[in-house]
Amino acid sequence: DISNIIQQLVLTLNLYHSADVLPSNSVYTQDTHNKIHIVKFTGFCTLGICLTREYHFVNESKTWAEAQSYCREMFHTDLASVRNETELQDILRISNGSTVWIGLYRKRQWSDQSSSTFTYWRPQIIPESAEPDNGIRSPGQLGNEHCTAVDHSGYWKDENCLSMAKKNSQN
Repeated sequence: DISNIIQQLVLTLNLYHSADVLPSNSVYTQDTHNKIHIVKFTGFCTLGICLTREYHFVNESKTWAEAQSYCREMFHTDLASVRNETELQDILRISNGSTVWIGLYRKRQWSDQSSSTFTYWRPQIIPESAEPDNGIRSPGQLGNEHCTAVDHSGYWKDENCLSMAKKNSQN
């Protein structure tokens, strides 16, 4: 019966969780003291139901690729894939006003190979302010912004992958 299956899943989840090998996602953010924070999302999803989520901060300076590698090696996880407004709000709450890396890169693919149609790009408020813009500020210019960050307001923006996570925009 279904309650028996759920009970078994919870038991399995607890065993996996204690071994720290659950599939998961991470977000990286940097504060005003030039330290990067890793926000680790851990979840075990089955039958479309996520049974748990956890976020953790780790203070280290890293580029997008370094942060992704660190997360994969140390936590067996990847950068966060934002699939809906609720997940975006969770990231905003945890990041506490900082700009954070997410797993969207290159041709707008998720680094964990998941799929999602949800986006929250910065709208055009003033000319040339809309995202994604790939860093192109004038016609004929080649862009170099292939990684994505979420700013303090929740809007997504493409950034240069070699830069460190952006500094806290609110003090």
